[in-house]
Amino acid sequence: KVLLFILRTLSVLIVLVYLFLPIFRRVSTSFEKPKGIILIDNSESMNNKVGEKSKKEISESSYNSLIKSIENSYRTSEYSFASGISGSKKSTDIVKTVKELFSNEDFTGAELFLFSDGYYVNNDFSQLSNYPVTINTFEHKNNSSLSQAKIINVRNSRTSFIDEKVPFEITIEKSLEDTLTLIALNKGRIFYKETIPISDKSVIKKMIINKFKKRGLQEITLQLKSRDEVLDSRKVVVNIEDNKGEIAFLTDSPNWDLKFIKDIVKLDKKFKQKVLVQRKGSIYINQDKVKLAEELEGVSLLVIINNGRIHLSQKERETIKKRVKQGVSLFLVGAPTRGIEELYPVTKSNVTREYETSVIPGFSINDFVTFKDYFKDYQELTPVRYNFYSLKSGAKEIATFDNLEKAPAISYSRLNEARILHFAFHDFWQWKMRTDSAKFTELITNIINWLNSKAGESFLFSTDKDGFYFGENITFRSVILDEKGDYLSGKDLHLEIKDSTGVAVIDDYLVKVQEEYLYEADFLSPGKYQAILTDIDTKQKKQLAFLVLDDNLEKQQDDFNNQALFQLAEETGGQMYSLNNIEQLKGSLKRDKLKKEEVLEYDLVRNISILILFIILFSLELFLRKRWGLL
Repeated sequence: KVLLFILRTLSVLIVLVYLFLPIFRRVSTSFEKPKGIILIDNSESMNNKVGEKSKKEISESSYNSLIKSIENSYRTSEYSFASGISGSKKSTDIVKTVKELFSNEDFTGAELFLFSDGYYVNNDFSQLSNYPVTINTFEHKNNSSLSQAKIINVRNSRTSFIDEKVPFEITIEKSLEDTLTLIALNKGRIFYKETIPISDKSVIKKMIINKFKKRGLQEITLQLKSRDEVLDSRKVVVNIEDNKGEIAFLTDSPNWDLKFIKDIVKLDKKFKQKVLVQRKGSIYINQDKVKLAEELEGVSLLVIINNGRIHLSQKERETIKKRVKQGVSLFLVGAPTRGIEELYPVTKSNVTREYETSVIPGFSINDFVTFKDYFKDYQELTPVRYNFYSLKSGAKEIATFDNLEKAPAISYSRLNEARILHFAFHDFWQWKMRTDSAKFTELITNIINWLNSKAGESFLFSTDKDGFYFGENITFRSVILDEKGDYLSGKDLHLEIKDSTGVAVIDDYLVKVQEEYLYEADFLSPGKYQAILTDIDTKQKKQLAFLVLDDNLEKQQDDFNNQALFQLAEETGGQMYSLNNIEQLKGSLKRDKLKKEEVLEYDLVRNISILILFIILFSLELFLRKRWGLL
């Protein structure tokens, strides 16, 4: 009976377990080292010497001193990197490397120990905030003989003009007590040479000024020498353009409108200007008779203020039409000039009488932010003298006159790349007297800049500079602007980059990042390139040229960039350790093992062995009861 009781009890227990504890859980506790990642920089810059040793040798010495301490406290994984884990050694990119690490394995909560010189093509360490890893770096001393005299910065204008003075501000850092020589070369020709005498100053600034006779990208090589030995060199590129924008005014009678526009244009030094006055069938500048065709050469914007007495010859009419077709924009004030009426966005009406009334916002004003902002308080604008005109098909009505007919007052149209703006009235200079003077100046400035830029130049395309070291990241940027300079979005921008032989080496699309469109390229071979950006919707194209220099970016890095290493550690919540006291550093690297608790689950319902046990126990009890006559 005791045996039968035990068998029955075990069977009932199994049934109760199935009913009330189908899944059995227990907590398993263990201790393990935290994760540690060791990253070793093996880019070409690590071969540069700091004193008697290369940076690689100095970094390896630090690594050998610390590796046992790190391995005793961490479960380590070790990687070499440059431009990524398996990328080119000609540049170093820590951001790309961390991204690659996390794409291959989950290193959440890991500490990363970085043995590197701190020079990276991407110093935007904020991108690492998306990756839960702490980066620890190591501070090294810089005692390079090369660092005894070094060009640490060069400031210059990216763009200048033929025969214009181009300044280069050069900052030199030195600890060398010797005479230095600063040399500047353009296409192998020395155009500047100066001896820098011995001084107590550790930082010296020098200004070089040069004029360039040819347009295009000009490569400048700066050399710092001591006793005929080149201690440091730096290359910069400046883009030389033909000339500044030039604005021509054509009128039959200089008036206050002309004077106010001229005075505002004078505030912007990038513009030249000239005033052409027609008198008795001839064109004059001051008292000198000139030819219109010659004076419009090089002009980017033509302002015509017609008081009704401009009479152009057939040749002069054709000259203006030709220049507009070539992209010269027009700012037209007053009556359409006879012989070039087709260039105006309006046509004359049969009403010849002159009226006076206010100007109010028109149907298309929301498309023109400059006018939309200015006309917010249009009730304050002084009435103006005007004639009736009719808007042409395809032209836009920015403002109208405050009359029953709502005749066009300010209208706009385009002809190829040329913008054409028409004020169908005079005396708008009085708006400056009645409204905020600064707002009027801003209105005219925006109009001049907008018209002077051609229709395609609200589509901007640029790089950070015009010359890049081999291996350096090249960022292409583009923005689409309205006439006031505000950003537009929703564009498909196609980028094609061709080498000097015309072969396309990149064919891709820019990516929208906030207000900008961006594309990054790297490892283009040394040489000259042409980048062509196309707006797929409007078919507008922009082009720029840039150089990839023979010099490798890595070769310029002859010390440890401790500032970048500190910033990297701070940005990721890590520490920058000093290598002055190795033993103390080893102690600070000790970490306690992490307590790991793991919940283990056992699914008893699906455990076939328990079910078999139940069947055996239950069957055995039945068999024994039957055998003993107790069933």
